[in-house]
Amino acid sequence: MGMSQLADAYTGMALSTDEPAVALVIARQKHGYPDPVKAAAKPVIYPHDLFIPVALPIHGKVGSYGDFQPDKGQLSVEILCKMTKTENWQKFAEQALDWDKGVILERGAEPEVLGLCVVSKATWDAMIDSYRRRDQRAGDISLVKSAMLDAADSPSEHKIPVGAASDMLGLTLSRRYTFTGTDKAVEMPPLAHTLTELDCVGHMGSPLRSYLQLSSGEIYWDLAEKGSAGANHAYLDELLGALWDFQAFHYGIHLHNRYIMPSKNGGQHANDIDVARLSAATIEHAVGKSADYILDMGSERVLARLEAFSAELEAMQQRVAERIKSVSAEIMSFDEETGEDKDDLLAP
Repeated sequence: MGMSQLADAYTGMALSTDEPAVALVIARQKHGYPDPVKAAAKPVIYPHDLFIPVALPIHGKVGSYGDFQPDKGQLSVEILCKMTKTENWQKFAEQALDWDKGVILERGAEPEVLGLCVVSKATWDAMIDSYRRRDQRAGDISLVKSAMLDAADSPSEHKIPVGAASDMLGLTLSRRYTFTGTDKAVEMPPLAHTLTELDCVGHMGSPLRSYLQLSSGEIYWDLAEKGSAGANHAYLDELLGALWDFQAFHYGIHLHNRYIMPSKNGGQHANDIDVARLSAATIEHAVGKSADYILDMGSERVLARLEAFSAELEAMQQRVAERIKSVSAEIMSFDEETGEDKDDLLAP
C-alpha cells in the first residue's frame, strides 16, 4: 500500500506525517444560495455555500496514509460521536468517511458520507489572526458565558426562560442582553450569534446547530434544574472557545475569498517550495496593487500597513536565510563524518 499525504485545504501544501493540523468534518450543502447542484453557474458568496461544517474544530495530527488523527480528550470529538451515535473517532471515520456507508446526521435523514477539510496548524492560526476580534477571544467567551448563567438564574418576561439558557447562542445580530440588577442592555459579541439560522459569515451547519440547541442535554448543557449552580463550567468554557475559534476561522477564509472544501490527497509529492514560490508571486502582486491604490487614493493608512508588511517580510527573509544556513552547515558536517555523497543526501 503506497503512502499518501493530505494537502492543506487552503495552501495546497502536502502535510507531513505527524504534522500538527486542524480538521473540520464537512457535509455537502443541500440548500441555500447558490443552489449546490448548479453551483458552478454562480460564484459562491459565503464560505459555507458548497459545504457545511458538521462538527466543531478538531485538533490533531496527520497520519501516514492520508488520514487525520485527533488529539485525545476533545469535546469536539465527543459531541461529534454522540451526534452521529458512533463509539469513538475510529468508528466514526470507518463509517462516516467510507463511500459505501455514511452516518445519519439528523432524524429522518438518509445516511450521508462526510469529508474532511484539513489545514496545518500554521494555516489555522493565520486564518484566525485575520479575524478582526482576534484579541478579544477571552472577553467574548466570558461575556457570553456570564449572560447564559445569568439567564439560567433569573428568568422573567424580559429574560430567557430557565432551561433555555443555551438560546443565548441563538441571539439575532441586533440582540442585547440586560443582566440582573442592571438597567443597561449589553451588546453581545458575534459569539452569541454562532448558532443562529442567519445565512451569514460564521454560519454553523444545521445538523450541529440543531444538536447543540435541542439535544445537547446529553452532554451537560441543560441548566434547567439548578440554574447556573448546575452548570458544568469546564464544558461551557471549552464549548464557547471552540465556537469562537470556528467563527474566527470562518471569518478568516471569508476574508481570503475561500470556501469550506474537502482536502485533496496530495499523493507522495512534497511540494513545499512550489507552494512557497506561488506565495512569493502572490506577495509581489499584492504589493503592486496596494502601491497603485495608495497612489490613486493618497491613503496614508494603507501606506502605513504596507510599510509594516515590508518590515515583516524583511524579518521573515532573515529567519529563512538563517534556517537555510543552519541546514547547510549540518549537511556539510554530516557529509564530512560519513563520507557520503551530498547529492544523495539532498535528493528529494
